[in-house]
Amino acid sequence: GTYFEYAQSAVTLLAEAVTRAAGEDIQSFAQRELMDPLGISAGSWYWERDDAGHVQGFYGVNMRPDDFGRLGELMRRGGAWRGRQLLSREFMRQAIAPSATNGCYGWLIWVNAGAPCIGPTVEERPVEPGRDFPDLPADMYQFAGLFGQRVTVFPALGLHVVRTGHDPSFTGGDWESQLYDKVLAAVAD
Repeated sequence: GTYFEYAQSAVTLLAEAVTRAAGEDIQSFAQRELMDPLGISAGSWYWERDDAGHVQGFYGVNMRPDDFGRLGELMRRGGAWRGRQLLSREFMRQAIAPSATNGCYGWLIWVNAGAPCIGPTVEERPVEPGRDFPDLPADMYQFAGLFGQRVTVFPALGLHVVRTGHDPSFTGGDWESQLYDKVLAAVAD
């Protein structure tokens, strides 16, 4: 609890821990408990696996943008979907709260609420004294995937944005701020 280091192996171990705790493959468990209630069919998504057949954990969830949007909307609604609480309110509160060691990271979710902000790259260990996106709402949070894949939620605005595609500067930067500036400027109250 004293030092933040972005790591992928811990997330892979987390996926294996869920598999063991549930007594079934994590993808099957997620399908029944989360995807089915959200209307995401089993044949429409997959999670990359290693040579031993274990899900990669830290990457490789492949699904349509609309289905990623369902996950964003579930988060925006505090874990509730069509009158059913799929994720507990306590989980939701803690998942999007800044961690003690990184004001920009919750439970596998990048948040815009705190500072300092420690980036994901390991070689340089970038540390910014302020929020990641100081000009955007502090309640914004996102799932940030490889090469600029994003599911970004703006709770106070009742909005989520799904961005798929490939960007060589996938660690953030101007393209991301510009995207949100344009989207938010297009929203009228």
